[in-house]
Amino acid sequence: MGEIVAIVGPTGCGKTTFLKLLAGLLPPDPNARIMLFNKRITEVVAQGRINFSFQAPVLLPWLNVSENIALPLRLLGRDISGAERSTIKESLRLVRLDPDVADLFPDKLSSGMASRVAVAQALVSGCDLLIMDEVFGTLDEVTRTDLDETLREINDNRMKATILFVTHSIDEALLIGDRILVFRCADPEHLAGSILADLPVKLPTRRALVRYEPEFRAQKIDIESRFPRSCAFAT
Repeated sequence: MGEIVAIVGPTGCGKTTFLKLLAGLLPPDPNARIMLFNKRITEVVAQGRINFSFQAPVLLPWLNVSENIALPLRLLGRDISGAERSTIKESLRLVRLDPDVADLFPDKLSSGMASRVAVAQALVSGCDLLIMDEVFGTLDEVTRTDLDETLREINDNRMKATILFVTHSIDEALLIGDRILVFRCADPEHLAGSILADLPVKLPTRRALVRYEPEFRAQKIDIESRFPRSCAFAT
């Protein structure tokens, strides 16, 4: 628990399909069975042990920030009383949002703020597995890097969930991941979704400036070199 696994690979290699299968959003092949924590995936999902964060924040426009964050708790049948409200306020603090944001509606939020609220949603209900599918992909680089650092810090010190984090950016994968799963190109010899490599990340720090260190460049080159030129890989 507590490990962040970044997933990279060429467009169309099956990353998102893999995540949806794990989250129970897609049924597996009739002859296959997906097990997680020694239980069938449907049972794990029903227990509320998996959270899924989509490529764009899914915030209900008629609910304010506080109500959107509380929504997973309501879906789990939990009473939004004093203790739970304190948890909601704490989740806002952890994602570095001012308490005054709690009363705003989604149309008043910047894209970076909306992404922080989506992370707060995942925090407030707690989970064993957090699945994140390119959640910061539309943000500018500065905001994105700040959120990557925030997520690592929260997971190290507070949430301690296993996180599967899909990204099209090798830089982001190296900054956020404890290890990286590299998905291979889909071709006649290999099925989409097959894993080419499972690589530990070994860097002196996870701050943004590590991108200029030789260790970072060496690991990035190693990942890029594993794909043939025919692969459409977005960086």
